[in-house]
Amino acid sequence: MGVQRFEYDAFVAYSSKDKRWVSQVLRPQLEDRPPHYRLCFGERDFRPGVPITKNIGRAVRASRKTICLITRSFVRSNWCNYEMRASEGRYHLFDPRRVNLVLVFLEEIPDRDMERHKHLRDVVMRDTYIKWPRNEKGRPLFWARLREALGQPLPVNQGGNRDIFEDSV
Repeated sequence: MGVQRFEYDAFVAYSSKDKRWVSQVLRPQLEDRPPHYRLCFGERDFRPGVPITKNIGRAVRASRKTICLITRSFVRSNWCNYEMRASEGRYHLFDPRRVNLVLVFLEEIPDRDMERHKHLRDVVMRDTYIKWPRNEKGRPLFWARLREALGQPLPVNQGGNRDIFEDSV
């Protein structure tokens, strides 16, 4: 087995229509609060002037996991579906038993949309997913489950920077 190096705890795949939730809810909760995950966001971490497919590939390879924020907009977006497929393909290439794709449903997806996206439906049938609770009382459990799915954050060196983490694959 080889060694895989990671720069990020997770790459976050989401629709641009869900950007507000990502910037106001997800990012502060996971990056700003202990245990301080390092997340890869396209709009912040993708390299300018590089084709988007290369940026997505780099983000997936540099991340231990991929969080897919599933909404109607995500399901209808070709780029979001590409990110999910690229993530799943990369992880299954190294070890098909590892679950490194974390699906978070921010809203209910109508059956007709799920039927059109056989790949997503198959992933949902195979892997555990997490639902965003509309009721605020359920949110502490949601964050605990998401953190559990992400595992321990990558180590931080004494200068406060992330070390590149090596994981056996």
